Amino acid sequence: MNAISLGKINEQIRPLIWKNNSYILNSFTNYTTALSCLTKRFTSTYKINKTLTPKNDKKDIYKYYNERLREDIKPYKLIPSLPTLNHYVNPLDMTKFAIKYILSYRFFFIYMARTTFQAVRPLMAFCVFGELMKLILATMTSGVFAFFFSFVLAFEVLYFFLQCYISYTFLTMFFDVMF
Repeated sequence: MNAISLGKINEQIRPLIWKNNSYILNSFTNYTTALSCLTKRFTSTYKINKTLTPKNDKKDIYKYYNERLREDIKPYKLIPSLPTLNHYVNPLDMTKFAIKYILSYRFFFIYMARTTFQAVRPLMAFCVFGELMKLILATMTSGVFAFFFSFVLAFEVLYFFLQCYISYTFLTMFFDVMF
């Protein structure tokens, strides 16, 4: 097939294609688009004066579309004009939701405070109370040799394991899913 015959085929088909496409495209002009209400609401409210005066400079005439939008459409005009946006983005409802969300964590903080004490209790028993008992009983026995081999160390070890058991019991009460 040479170029001349290909050109003749294109010339014969092209008007038919454009005619069919224009028919299809014209059928959609009868229907309004989903955003036509927005385009009607937010079109420019002032006309552009294209005559040059000392007040009206070239910079004012040839502004970018974004600059015209910033001048003409303000955020405070947007919210009252869209009732659905006003319904879903109500600042008072958002504040109420945020307060409820934050207050729902109060039980988490209460449980965390309870379990933190129970988790630290063996350390307190081992470090603080054990050292106090060692000092008191060591001064009562009043001997260096008796300090190392008295019942104080045995009591301290037993007391430490008792505190570990109590902490384990309290932790399983609060976090029964974990154990």
